[in-house]
Amino acid sequence: MAMVMVAPPAAASMSRSSLSAHYLAIVDAASGAEVMIQDAPGFVDVDLGAVFIRQLASTSPAITAVKIEGSPVGERIADCIEALGALKLPVFGGNGGLHAMDALDAGASAMIPGCELVAGHVRLFEAYASGDREGAAQLYAKLLPLFAFQMQNLNFYIACNKEILWRRKLIGSTHMRAPIKLGSRSKAALIHYEGLALAGVEEDSACLGASAPAVG
Repeated sequence: MAMVMVAPPAAASMSRSSLSAHYLAIVDAASGAEVMIQDAPGFVDVDLGAVFIRQLASTSPAITAVKIEGSPVGERIADCIEALGALKLPVFGGNGGLHAMDALDAGASAMIPGCELVAGHVRLFEAYASGDREGAAQLYAKLLPLFAFQMQNLNFYIACNKEILWRRKLIGSTHMRAPIKLGSRSKAALIHYEGLALAGVEEDSACLGASAPAVG
């Protein structure tokens, strides 16, 4: 089953009824695909909030998940889970993994970060899900400098992800629609923090043996 993640339009003056109509129009147009609500007020300047998310999720069975990226992360995720109640929709964290431990501690079902360090994100979640919170926290501490450097703002984060993927020859260009380009200082810092993160994942994988996912 396909899923579409939908953030609200970047229109702070939009009424709640208009927002509801917007989401339901997408549900109708998505031809049977499931819909995930993304609440990311820091990115689009529209704060959906837990109560509205529950009301919206109650209107259609096609709305099957929620991604919370507002601050404070842990409180907002916990509030959303409580508001959803019997609907029991999975609630995901995001923010590029920056607040992963807080999100998971608050009850997030999983994380939807970037794709620049798949093995690191996977290992952190697997450790946490297996009950090894201490191991997850130790790995998180090794990944955190990269996450913090990238998440200076959304466009910078995307540019950093693209730079990493391009250097790994996974994409053909670092072109951004937004007018942002990484300078030599930022690229050097990114390479440094990526190296620290990769070393942390490799160290963690060595402790686990063959069961660990490949680095990269």
